[in-house]
Amino acid sequence: MKATIKEGKNNVPFTHHHSRAESIATVPLKEEAIALSWPLVEFARRRHSRTPLLHFDVGFDPRIDEWNIRANRGGYSTPLSRNERDLSVSTHCILTRMVIRCRVLEKWPVVVEREQGLRCIDVFRAIYDTYHKPLTPAELVSLDSNYIERCRPAFEQRCEDSPGLALFNQRRGMRRVDLLRGRRIFKGLTRTSESGANWVLQFDEPQR
Repeated sequence: MKATIKEGKNNVPFTHHHSRAESIATVPLKEEAIALSWPLVEFARRRHSRTPLLHFDVGFDPRIDEWNIRANRGGYSTPLSRNERDLSVSTHCILTRMVIRCRVLEKWPVVVEREQGLRCIDVFRAIYDTYHKPLTPAELVSLDSNYIERCRPAFEQRCEDSPGLALFNQRRGMRRVDLLRGRRIFKGLTRTSESGANWVLQFDEPQR
């Protein structure tokens, strides 16, 4: 049986069965007690568990087979299995809402919700969907022009690597993910001290 965690507070409504009648109770849960399933945890922190190294480039849609999230299983890599993709985000409770932030892309928090309980794949898809949105003219103006120029090589490389013609992709404009300057490899989520609904997204350097 898993508890159901709602946004923010430490109150945890959960259900249990007794004589075919479903009852609801509320118990306190320390925010730091929420443990994530292995695909969302930094590899260095779970190496002892022998779970595989995950590869997810947030510049590409995990719904597309070519860019499927992969796991290095010791000498070879395969896409995550259906069961792995559908893992609950937590090992011991059901989260229905998460707010995820990245320091570089602080303006655009990733908000992911699912009434039936969040799965790991819901988090990965929400990260891609949030960061793949084009930068608006107003957003470009608000950003430092020198920084935008430093992001241009990463933008051009993503366009080169993406499906379709590189020039066509460039004409569609720079996207939020390009502000990461190529540092797009998902590293893991960690907690903030603010609230049970807030998480920090970390990135790794791409493998060359």
